[in-house]
Amino acid sequence: MLVSLYTVRVVLNTLGAEDYGIYNVVAGVVTMFSFLSGAMATASQRFFSFEMGKGNEAGLAHIFSVTLTIYAFLSVIIVIFAETLGLWFVCTKLVIPLERMTAAKWIYQCAVISFLFTIMTTPYMSTIIAHENMNVYAYVSIVEVVLKLAVVFVLKVVSTDKLILYG
Repeated sequence: MLVSLYTVRVVLNTLGAEDYGIYNVVAGVVTMFSFLSGAMATASQRFFSFEMGKGNEAGLAHIFSVTLTIYAFLSVIIVIFAETLGLWFVCTKLVIPLERMTAAKWIYQCAVISFLFTIMTTPYMSTIIAHENMNVYAYVSIVEVVLKLAVVFVLKVVSTDKLILYG
């Protein structure tokens, strides 16, 4: 939590208020759909836990396979909506300075890709949580925070477009 507060402060200082706002608004268009990912993660955990409680390894493997298929199908649907309606919304409805529109489009594409990775890793994280293997979950979370901190330090030293790099 403290690292997150620090990174937000440094990113705001590094990007500036306008670019930070562009990042949050454009990435927010994609993250609106994160409620769907959270609900599906909870459902996946429930089914995994149920099969594990029965001791049914074959059933667990089947549920995992079905879950991966559903998430892959959902990812395709998200890409279709993101690259049509979402991109149209970013380009025509959001008020973004013309000189920052290219950066905004990069941010949008990076946010879509990041969201797809999040969706496709959800069954794996749900399995880890269902197995109550919190050490692995904690290690993954620590690595995630360290990588975010590393990105913040890289932002401070590069001379390229920081908004595109942060995306």
